[in-house]
Amino acid sequence: MEGGRILEVMTTLATRATRLLLAATIAAASLLLTGPARASESGDIPGTPLLGGAVEAQVGGPIVDLVYSIQVPAASVLVATVRGEPGAELGLYLYGEESSSILTALPLTSSAKPGGVQSVSVRIIRASTLYINVNGRNSDRAYGFTLLASILRDETPPLINSALANSRSQSGRVCVAVRSADPISGITGIRLTDELGGGDADWISFTGSGVHCTALAAGDGSRALTLRTRNGVDLASAPYRLTTIIDDAIPELIAVSPGGNLLLAPRGAISWRFDGPVTTIAPLGSALSVFNQAGRSIEGKVTRSANRRRFTWTPSSNIPTGSVLLASLGGVRDSAGNTLDFTDTRVITRKNITSLRIAARAAAPKPRIRIIASANMLGQLIVIEVKSMRGWTPLRTMTLTTTSLSVTLNVDAGSAVRATFAGSDRLAPSSSTKLVIK
Repeated sequence: MEGGRILEVMTTLATRATRLLLAATIAAASLLLTGPARASESGDIPGTPLLGGAVEAQVGGPIVDLVYSIQVPAASVLVATVRGEPGAELGLYLYGEESSSILTALPLTSSAKPGGVQSVSVRIIRASTLYINVNGRNSDRAYGFTLLASILRDETPPLINSALANSRSQSGRVCVAVRSADPISGITGIRLTDELGGGDADWISFTGSGVHCTALAAGDGSRALTLRTRNGVDLASAPYRLTTIIDDAIPELIAVSPGGNLLLAPRGAISWRFDGPVTTIAPLGSALSVFNQAGRSIEGKVTRSANRRRFTWTPSSNIPTGSVLLASLGGVRDSAGNTLDFTDTRVITRKNITSLRIAARAAAPKPRIRIIASANMLGQLIVIEVKSMRGWTPLRTMTLTTTSLSVTLNVDAGSAVRATFAGSDRLAPSSSTKLVIK
């Protein structure tokens, strides 16, 4: 874009130079024929002082450029407008006080759209002499125009109407929603300073009332922030105080349910729980998916807890016993913007619940125990285990032919025993509580 602007300026300068040379040739010929001519305006810097902020003149034909000088005080905005008579094609260019010629200097700003009405404005920080160039683009004859220039003093800083920071933010991206205004020179910059981080933050460009973001020093915890805006003549607003909590920690998955990856109820729920409030990156309905072992999606309802820490999937219909489910939760994001891109796919098997209980029937020297099992365990193999120095070791293995049976054990008094079931394709494992033989 900058290269295109330079090419435009160079083309304009070349055109002006050609037309200025033509004007000089015509003027020289006129002097030979009619004698000296009196000119009230100058075609180059330093130009003619613009007194009263207004002038009427003609430009075009042999007069290519007219230049006027104007004194602009510090902390001001200069607005210049030219309006030509019907059919006029005019350009309006504004040069700084360091410029020596409109043929070689680059303008501070310009307006050269089609037609004879143009307007430019510029903010001035320190007192300066500026040069206004009215360029006539009509080659047939000169056209009349009126040039008006007004100076607006801006001696008051901008006002911050409102500002709101997120309650939690990442240190690399702290965003504030700002509404700030300056009716004269406008808002050009914004700065957010971390009072605890030390040092002055850089001014960044103000792109209008809305959300502006910046980076702070890393480190979790509460931060006190100072917000200022700056207008076009470098006056800064009063400080606006804000607070946010810096949180750079990635969300952590701390619990899943069912914990043993066994779904024990026909419509049992599957859930994920995080260490803090999170939202799914994708829409909630599509962020959590469950498939069976054949790869077919299983319909269910997805909900999020009120504290936004738990996501739960509940099947819409009964899950057949023995089914294997593949459950996935997509990426999540916390309120500070930290993301956990994905969680591991969970493999969950639907099985029926079983139960085992054990009770004493007789004491030593020949201890007898009674084992009570759920009805769905008939025909299943159970193991009676005894606690020793090496931990739990098998003592006896048997097949259940009834839901309640008595067993005589060859163990010492004080030994602890229990009954266990390893489970099957359709039945969940189970274990009784331990029983100490007296």
